Amino acid sequence: MACDLYNRVMTSASEHLNTPPLPPPPQPVAVIMAKWPEPGQVKTRLISPNINPTQAAAIAAAALECITLRLSLEFNGRLILAVSPDVQAGQMANCFSDQPLPHPSSGRVIPQGSGDLGDRIKNVWLQIIADSSLSSSTAKPITQCDPANTTACPIAFFGIDSPDIPTATLRYLHQQLTQPDQPFDLAAGPTTDGGYWVLAARNYHPEVLHQVQWGGESVFETTKLRATQNHLNFLTLPQWYDIDEPADLTALQHRLLATDDVFLQELRLKISTILNEAPPSPIG
Repeated sequence: MACDLYNRVMTSASEHLNTPPLPPPPQPVAVIMAKWPEPGQVKTRLISPNINPTQAAAIAAAALECITLRLSLEFNGRLILAVSPDVQAGQMANCFSDQPLPHPSSGRVIPQGSGDLGDRIKNVWLQIIADSSLSSSTAKPITQCDPANTTACPIAFFGIDSPDIPTATLRYLHQQLTQPDQPFDLAAGPTTDGGYWVLAARNYHPEVLHQVQWGGESVFETTKLRATQNHLNFLTLPQWYDIDEPADLTALQHRLLATDDVFLQELRLKISTILNEAPPSPIG
């Protein structure tokens, strides 16, 4: 009797130990929605008596470089750059490949497609779901979609207008997307002008992109409403600032005086150079 019980216990233990471990949860990917920095086509609201179209485009390029470097680091190299117009994707890919990123697996460049911002986010989202490598068959996938549910791809869409999002906030977002037990479907961080600096989700939810007045003052609230209407749990992330008007750029420069982030320090110097200003002395 005792021997039989022992054998049963050991058999059960052996079966438990030989059970394959559960796969790790899919890791989130950061997507940067960016325009090719053509003078007169980007950051046009920055153009003023003190900022010409070439300077505005150069500021856009510097902000793109900064947020690319920061997100590559915080998202462990799982980074995609979605470019508009589509014809510039190849040129952007060349620039991207020349940029030394802080994570060795960084870097995919894809076109955004046509339509308004909601249509283009949807286009990019579907590209990621359809092909998690977004490159050749030999490329290492960076999105890690759940093979049992291809729409389960944790993702965060960023623009370039908020390059100085606090590192702690970026890490909090990444953590929330990584932990499968967190009770939310969709997350967004509002900006002071009514938009948002990020839209993040664990699964494909194009319904939140419908009937949004892009560029208006109600983008964040409308997105939150769409989530509620579709019975999605919505997480509001901390509010931050963006760069639209010259006053926004001045405020960014002041915030950058106090940063200890090396990429943001570089951005501060580049903006000063673009505007032909003597770089101000850091605080402290």
